[in-house]
Amino acid sequence: MVICHHLYEVTAIAAHLVDMMPKDERPHIVGITHGTCLLQYQKHNLDNEYIIEGINLLDQVFALTRPQISQIAELFGMKEEKIKLIGTGYNHKLFNSSEISASKNELYHEILYVGKISAQKGVAELIKSLDYVQINPHDVKLTLVGGSSSPDEYERCVKLAENSEYIIEFTGALSQEKLPELYRRSELFVLPSFFEGLPLVIIEALACGTKVVCTDLPGVKEWIDEVLPGASIIFVELPAMLNENTPDPSGLEAFEKRLAQAIDSALSTPVASVDTKHLSWKGLAQKIIKLVGNRGL
Repeated sequence: MVICHHLYEVTAIAAHLVDMMPKDERPHIVGITHGTCLLQYQKHNLDNEYIIEGINLLDQVFALTRPQISQIAELFGMKEEKIKLIGTGYNHKLFNSSEISASKNELYHEILYVGKISAQKGVAELIKSLDYVQINPHDVKLTLVGGSSSPDEYERCVKLAENSEYIIEFTGALSQEKLPELYRRSELFVLPSFFEGLPLVIIEALACGTKVVCTDLPGVKEWIDEVLPGASIIFVELPAMLNENTPDPSGLEAFEKRLAQAIDSALSTPVASVDTKHLSWKGLAQKIIKLVGNRGL
């Protein structure tokens, strides 16, 4: 079996190559979307006819959320029966709360963000939302983990942090091995992103016993309610959007206030323990094998 990631150019090339092979030698070939590929496909006119042909040559397509199923069918002219829901997986050997190497910070409420420092991720709005939280600035620390592909966007966030009353630390990008300790030490993980496929970071945080605040991204709440009912996660209504990943500036202040309310609520609520092991990479692989059946294996 050949597994291709992202429904885009390279996956289309792989599907075309498999289609050229003798029928009795062809492997089973599937494609997994991660959301960003669908956004890129709509933003750029890069060999779109070739890509459509290639994606339709795949034996199966796997989506992260239910809304993606209809989106993929519409974008590529594909029957929905060919598209299956698989969700996402995480490394449960790294991200867990059973082998705690760091306890929650007792000096202050520690809030964590992990991801790219960019406009699309809503990092600037997270920093500004602290102006509306009800907790004393000296009792809160925000740690921002991640690099940036835009020096201007990164510098804007740094300046916002310098002008904030709150303790805000930029760590830069960190290895996967260093992240679990940060998750376990933090009381709350916040993902203020305006666009995601299915954010793995919120599963990693929950697996480490950390409460979560996340924007109400399409399909994410429904998936969490289905696979992790009762999880300690608060969803925040997105601002009006100009397109899939660009918010209307006129709605950002209200969004920042909603984000602050969710942070206040999360910090005052006990964490609910949930079992995330069925969402491990092993569990995801077993799900794919079950959906594929014996073909190609």
